[in-house]
Amino acid sequence: MVCIARQDQHAFSQLIDRHLTKGVRFCTRMVGMQDVAEDIVQEAFMKIWKHAAVWRAEAKFTTWFFAVLHNAALNVIRRRGVRKEHVLEDVHESSDMPQDQHYIRQEKARLVQAALEELPERQKTAIILSYYEELSQKEAAAVLGVSEGALESLLTRARKNLEELLRQRL
Repeated sequence: MVCIARQDQHAFSQLIDRHLTKGVRFCTRMVGMQDVAEDIVQEAFMKIWKHAAVWRAEAKFTTWFFAVLHNAALNVIRRRGVRKEHVLEDVHESSDMPQDQHYIRQEKARLVQAALEELPERQKTAIILSYYEELSQKEAAAVLGVSEGALESLLTRARKNLEELLRQRL
């Protein structure tokens, strides 16, 4: 980030290469539409380029990055309203996996994603950051602007709500 603050395009290119995929994945889960997610991530990288000097060296970049993405995704959700598509969990076919098991895994992923869409935004975001993006509790709490204890409460409520939503679907 120090190099990017000095307008080092090579460093910026490396940063994009390192974080683009996870940024798009996170935003797609948040807004439900990959093309919109890609736009959000592109705008976030433009903000990062313009405001690199604001980044504090004691902060982890990924925490700052996800916070920027989270705020941008929430703005899109507020402007556009309800998400229109469900994003399926990436389920890779293994050559030794029977077709019926692959279908079952895809169907489970679809059910979980549909239930995830019904959670309140903060609970949904806590799940996405903690489980899908594998951020630490400290990092996820920082992205959401809450304490680690508050994050744990969000996760507890989210897991309980997901369990109930999935039970209703089965």
